[in-house]
Amino acid sequence: MSTLTVATSPATSTIGNTTNATDDDDRFTVEAMRARSLFAEQLVVTQSRCVDQLLDLLNMASEPTVKCLLCDFLAEIRKLSAVSGQRVGQMLDLALAATHVESAYSAMVLG
Repeated sequence: MSTLTVATSPATSTIGNTTNATDDDDRFTVEAMRARSLFAEQLVVTQSRCVDQLLDLLNMASEPTVKCLLCDFLAEIRKLSAVSGQRVGQMLDLALAATHVESAYSAMVLG
């Protein structure tokens, strides 16, 4: 969903296209849940596969807290060759929870 933003001052009038944050959150949530279901069934996940999925999620994330969580986990697994599927699932659960909390907070403060 797009909104039209117009400044009231004619000297600085700009028209911009801003993306609704909930669309980004929905895409992130769907992808994170898909990744969660993939990794939940596996005891061990290769680090490269985990990094690929996390980088995709990082690009989709719109909330700074979620991006920070994903970056921290990427740094944590950087030198590993394999990652526990359960640990990846826990991190994805945390990222999903952070998305919901940040979205709810933004809606409460801004809306």
